[in-house]
Amino acid sequence: MRDWNELLVDNSVRRVDPTRREISNRIQGTLISAKDASVSGQTVYGQFKGFYDAAMMWCELVLRAEGWVTQAGGHHEAAVTGFRHFLGTGVEQLANVLDSFRKTRHNLRYDWEPTVVSDIEVEELAEIVIELEKIVIAWLKEKHPHLVHDELN
Repeated sequence: MRDWNELLVDNSVRRVDPTRREISNRIQGTLISAKDASVSGQTVYGQFKGFYDAAMMWCELVLRAEGWVTQAGGHHEAAVTGFRHFLGTGVEQLANVLDSFRKTRHNLRYDWEPTVVSDIEVEELAEIVIELEKIVIAWLKEKHPHLVHDELN
């Protein structure tokens, strides 16, 4: 995973002011993605994809709240890097796990390595999504209360 300063030098991110409505919409979308991933009867790959998407959406939400958007390639890496950068060393281990799942998703999506995902990874990712929700919502309330919609207070 690259460093935040590398993303700036590479122009992998650019400044765009966030809006309260956008943050609210992103939170709702993330919650829906996690709920959809929890629906029984899906394949392990479908569940992994849904939980992974929710995890990335939490990371992207951090970037947006800080006034950044990703651009060009490496969107997922930039989201995890931004999450780690803006939330600090307290999330370092979580960011490393997310980066590992990012690589798993890449192998699954582009190389179709079906053995890279099992029920164990899906369960771990589901737990991470719950943890991310708590972390990001608490962080938003503390660092960007002006972006937090009333239903979260």
